[in-house]
Amino acid sequence: MRLLKTLAVSALLILSGLALNAQNRTMQGTVLDAAGQPVPGAGVVLQGTTNGTITAADGTYSLRVPDKDVIIEFSSLGYQTQTVSVPAGQNLVNVTLSEDNLTLEETVVVGYGVQKKVNLTGAI
Repeated sequence: MRLLKTLAVSALLILSGLALNAQNRTMQGTVLDAAGQPVPGAGVVLQGTTNGTITAADGTYSLRVPDKDVIIEFSSLGYQTQTVSVPAGQNLVNVTLSEDNLTLEETVVVGYGVQKKVNLTGAI
């Protein structure tokens, strides 16, 4: 009798786990620039959440999203942010980002290094 209860509880836990997994889907695709080259390190985020990922060196990504209509934001430094509405049945989304030259002019690169204390004592 105890074995039967254990099996019943185990079956319920497994089935509830499958039901939860069925509520999400994996969306995949590639992010390219206007020249057809992959954009590595581009952000791919489910709009309104912190659920996101970045693209690999070949521009590909994989993101778990709810199994319903969603809006995905694609962004990268030097490119205009693009939002794409994805219907519930679609799992493959390829995006081409257009360049944003104004963003590059606003970017400031700051470098950090190592200095001896004696070199830092002076008027700055």
